[in-house]
Amino acid sequence: MLSPSVQERLDTARVLQLQYRPNPEITAQLHTKTLAMVVAPTATGKSYLMHQVAERDHECGRVKDFTTRPPRNDDQPGAFEYHPHDDQHVSEYLDKIHRQDVVQYMVHPTTGMLYGSELTGYPATYNFLETISNVVTVLRLLPFQRTVVIGVVVELEQWKEWFMKRYPEQSTDRTKRLQEAVTSLEWLTDVTHADLIHWVINGTQRDGAATMLDIVKNGGRGDDGRDIALDMLSWTRNELSTTL
Repeated sequence: MLSPSVQERLDTARVLQLQYRPNPEITAQLHTKTLAMVVAPTATGKSYLMHQVAERDHECGRVKDFTTRPPRNDDQPGAFEYHPHDDQHVSEYLDKIHRQDVVQYMVHPTTGMLYGSELTGYPATYNFLETISNVVTVLRLLPFQRTVVIGVVVELEQWKEWFMKRYPEQSTDRTKRLQEAVTSLEWLTDVTHADLIHWVINGTQRDGAATMLDIVKNGGRGDDGRDIALDMLSWTRNELSTTL
């Protein structure tokens, strides 16, 4: 629980988060880097693909965020730097935000937890970030040399197998992941984003990491994954309707 004064500062930061821009020194560094935002439902292998990309090419790396939320069981190792959601740590980051010393930040709309990233979290020339769709617009406004949006999808039967293996029983976590999947897939398949999305079809017989590298380093268009995304969306909506 935050004190009233720190909570007030955090609420103000939430209101101003869309207007935030990093300081000139950070901006100059970002001008030399590419940000690849990976948007995908759970159990599509996106974290594995990003790991493979970083393993294959030394110019590529994963973004490491900071957060004041507690770790979750399904968090990928190394994806977050965790801090307590208390007066001390929230205040320290709010001070950095006031000095424009972070690359970006977000106050979660429902939990109120603080998320963000610092320049040290972008270690490579080509930086891959697993992100949710509703912050893509904000991230694209940051002064990177280039930003790319990658949507990862999996053939429906394969994805159902992977998803059910991870979430075999009805649970709150399973419902949340289904809701998140619907949000991601609706955004990815929205025709207004058609020119923005670079699709990667992942699977046991595909080299999705090679496709990612081609998109980011060579300007490739990626796979034709929209129909697969629509199949995934239809199944996810049906699963969710039987759960709620």
